[in-house]
Amino acid sequence: MKELSEVIYKVKTHPWVARFASEYRFPGWYIDTNGCYGCLLSKYWISVFVNDYDKTLDITVDTIGKSGYLDKNLELETAEDDAALAAIARRLMSQYAEKC
Repeated sequence: MKELSEVIYKVKTHPWVARFASEYRFPGWYIDTNGCYGCLLSKYWISVFVNDYDKTLDITVDTIGKSGYLDKNLELETAEDDAALAAIARRLMSQYAEKC
């Protein structure tokens, strides 16, 4: 049996998202099947991803509809750097946790 330190998990996501997720390990956040780093707070999905349009690391808040899929986009922000993105993530978690 391999030691825990020998277990390798290969994340299938953009390297920028993986770097951000490694540096900012928020409680309850994970990398989903689309390669986004995010968390689900009740019906709100908060996630960090690489925007294909302008190649920036962005954060978004979407609602989850009755079908179980993303329904409405509520917010989309781009930060100047990872530290600012982490601050936005903390603000959005706090803001949307209060609505749950």
